[in-house]
Amino acid sequence: MDHLNVSAVSGSSAVVTLFVESQNSSSERRFQKSLTIEELKVRLEPIVGIRPIDQQLVLLDAASNPVCEISGDDSRMLGFYPVKDLMTLSVKTTNSSAQMNFDESQVEKYVMEDDEYDRRRDTVRAFKRRHRMGRFADGASEVSIDEDIKAKELALSIPVGSRCEVALPDGEFRKRGTV
Repeated sequence: MDHLNVSAVSGSSAVVTLFVESQNSSSERRFQKSLTIEELKVRLEPIVGIRPIDQQLVLLDAASNPVCEISGDDSRMLGFYPVKDLMTLSVKTTNSSAQMNFDESQVEKYVMEDDEYDRRRDTVRAFKRRHRMGRFADGASEVSIDEDIKAKELALSIPVGSRCEVALPDGEFRKRGTV
């Protein structure tokens, strides 16, 4: 009889999937219902950027209506509250001085002059120039449209299962195999 009760308890979902929303982020997360609110707040800090002591948690239903405020005793488990899969956990800050402002128009941008960028050796442009890629490629390496069509026709004429040899243009590297 006790065995049946244990299996009925263990059959209930121990993990809940919640949408976590704050002023600056939103994501879908999975939490164990056995997690204390204190542990939950610690886990939420890197997600929402609000210190645990400054977090105000509100549980919302699918229609974004408040179900309950998760407050009071932080030693209670998440499963103590009426939490269900796909509900929203709204995280707000209680510290008005900790409000983060991500208005990019107020951030001073660093602008490097084009000739200064050209002199640097650790840039994408320098890499492309060294390896003759993109606009820095020489004309000999570019394939015309007619040559590309001929190469596709030739590739289609080779039957699968045929033996072949692949070689680089300089002839140093050669590899044999099956198509």
